[in-house]
Amino acid sequence: AKKIKVGKEGEYFIEKGEGYFSYKICGKIEDAKGGIIKLGDIELHIDSSKIPKDIYEKISMAVMQMVKNSMDHGIESKQEREMLGKSDVGRIRIEIKKVGQKVSVAFYDDGRGLNKQNILQIAEKKGVLKKEKECYTDQEIYNFLLKPGFTTKSMVSLFSGRGVGLDVVNAGVAALGGTIEIESREHGGTTFLMEFPLV
Repeated sequence: AKKIKVGKEGEYFIEKGEGYFSYKICGKIEDAKGGIIKLGDIELHIDSSKIPKDIYEKISMAVMQMVKNSMDHGIESKQEREMLGKSDVGRIRIEIKKVGQKVSVAFYDDGRGLNKQNILQIAEKKGVLKKEKECYTDQEIYNFLLKPGFTTKSMVSLFSGRGVGLDVVNAGVAALGGTIEIESREHGGTTFLMEFPLV
């Protein structure tokens, strides 16, 4: 297995699966004493035969940022997951495939989901609300997370909380002429659906 260290707080272990671009990644975040705070099983499936290498490489940068964001924001601690009746290991699944003349990326985690009221409160504090809170659709609320410097994490950590996160993903998606949609259910996980033109 290839071991990729991303810093003192987190590591990723990548093993090549049966498919050339099929990977299973075990992520973990430890505290200062080496105790495991979070564990995540990450499955990555790519239809490599139909996706140009240059497009895949650009997409993969956004995907890695999403993995970091999910491990930090989305996946709960082992204790939280046990209290919610979930397995103590979080699950992240990524599928990249060609659909017609587009590349489709589906990113799913089974973490805490998005708290819409919390997002709206932060948006209000930042002065970016353009209408009454109750007038926003779910997608409009989730889109605040894609704005530069917008973060729901109060503490700075290795992975996110510095205002560098989903806005980087959004910028990468936009640069490729792609679109991104977010679906979420509180305590039931979050799904990011992205599409990129094949050019």
